[in-house]
Amino acid sequence: MGNIINHFNKVLNSLKYREVEETYDIYFSRYYGLHLANAARYFSLTPTNVTMLSVIVGVIGGGLLYFQNHLWVVIIASALITLAGLLDSADGQLARMTGKSSEFGRIMDGAADSLVFVACYVGGTAYFALGPDGNVWYILLACVSGYMHNLKNGIYDYYKNEFLYYCGEKEDARVYSPYEIKQKSKRQRAKISRLVYFLYYDYIRRQFKFNSRSMKTLTVFRGFYENPNTKVLFQELYFKNHLSALSWWAWFVGLNTFRWGIIIASLFGRFDIFLWVGLISSLGFFYILYLESQADKRILLELSKA
Repeated sequence: MGNIINHFNKVLNSLKYREVEETYDIYFSRYYGLHLANAARYFSLTPTNVTMLSVIVGVIGGGLLYFQNHLWVVIIASALITLAGLLDSADGQLARMTGKSSEFGRIMDGAADSLVFVACYVGGTAYFALGPDGNVWYILLACVSGYMHNLKNGIYDYYKNEFLYYCGEKEDARVYSPYEIKQKSKRQRAKISRLVYFLYYDYIRRQFKFNSRSMKTLTVFRGFYENPNTKVLFQELYFKNHLSALSWWAWFVGLNTFRWGIIIASLFGRFDIFLWVGLISSLGFFYILYLESQADKRILLELSKA
């Protein structure tokens, strides 16, 4: 029991900022991810090595979802997809453990998640679109549902990083504008780095286009945060007004929600239901955006009175 408690305390110490962590991650992904991070460190693996391993494992698992009518194959696929999630947690923990955290590493980590989910969408959809009783219209459904998945997760990532930056004072969580990312892309020498930053630019561009926070509000928030006279009050107001929205984001568009939605639907041989639910849940996404916009207005109003 003592070893378990000691390990759990190490897990808590490895977190960036507990308030932005999902409960599932704290008690499962981060818990077992730290074991994998320690193993990776023992074998002298880098965070990038772990990230690539998570992609390989996750893509194989996603591809196996094609066999929706074979329960044991889906169980193996589910195990691989779950393991990919643990490795996805481990790479970040390893980076912080070894002092090798970098912006490029975080970008690659996000790209790895996308590749795994693309594999899941392709594998699960292929069964319903190309199987014995297939209907090619499922390809269209998957494309729309997958696009919304990527968009929703990107917006969640935006607000989570903003919370980390302001309330957790994590400088590496600062959300850069599309223009800033474009300039960074131009400074990359390696072609692969330029490609990664170009894709990241497109990701950030969509974040700024579809979130409910205007550039004017973002600039005002940056000013309040960087001003020593208003920083503490701003942090208190931001924490109070935006904390609850993080839970809503996690439930509706978090990676864990998508991952387990895929697994549960596939275990019943109904990945198609996951596609429909993912599309319908977009209504909740727009409601959370509304909550975020109202929270911003309350912060601005209270600061104007201070």
